[in-house]
Amino acid sequence: MPSTYAAGTHVGTREQNEDSFVCDPGHGLWFIADGVGGLDLGEAASAICAHTVATMISSGQGVNQSIEAAHVRIKEYSDAEANGVNMGTTLVLLLSHGSRYNVFWAGDCRAYLFDGTLNLITRDHTHLQTLLDAGELTAEQAVDDSRKYGITKALGIQELNNVRADSMSEKWQSDQKILMCSDGLHGSVTDDEIERILNSPGSDQDRIDNLIEKALSEGATDNITIVLVSAPPSLVDDHEDDTEVPDDLE
Repeated sequence: MPSTYAAGTHVGTREQNEDSFVCDPGHGLWFIADGVGGLDLGEAASAICAHTVATMISSGQGVNQSIEAAHVRIKEYSDAEANGVNMGTTLVLLLSHGSRYNVFWAGDCRAYLFDGTLNLITRDHTHLQTLLDAGELTAEQAVDDSRKYGITKALGIQELNNVRADSMSEKWQSDQKILMCSDGLHGSVTDDEIERILNSPGSDQDRIDNLIEKALSEGATDNITIVLVSAPPSLVDDHEDDTEVPDDLE
């Protein structure tokens, strides 16, 4: 039986929603694509990404191959239909098979592991994160630093010949969930507040709706998209599932 999930999106205060998301439990696939702000046609970039990745993975092709194909197709669309303008989209993707899950990401869409406590399992591809890693900024200084909006990796960017998403793999535990979100959520709601809402009574869909309402009440100016996926109801106890799937097969 596939994992259960809840999802929601909101335009925020923007004129249009440039986020796209896919929920395909039959293939163990969930992901969010967020058109890069400040570039052109973000809604087209995220839509091309969503269609390409979902179609290729559902037909049995690998995640890295699908992400690279989406990168190329966004650039081809720009050249053929948009006079070569720079387009881009960030991405966070969950692939769950048996007792193991794999998370892939490029940009500042995030994935968190939740088991009563919220833990970030992705690392933003931003100029600000680079400065944090180098010790040039503290976490406190980073909160109000405008460089957190500068993306260093995204699909479709003309200057990038190819894009390789970062990835991680782990085994599910029965009480775990994975929360994926665009920066419209984590840019306006603290991790502590996200954790509090995820621990609140109600269904997972209630929690998604409450997270979106919280982001709006905190003045979120970006699109907000959230997907919450629970561990499979019947975890596979198989020795083969202890082995991480090679990147070229994912």
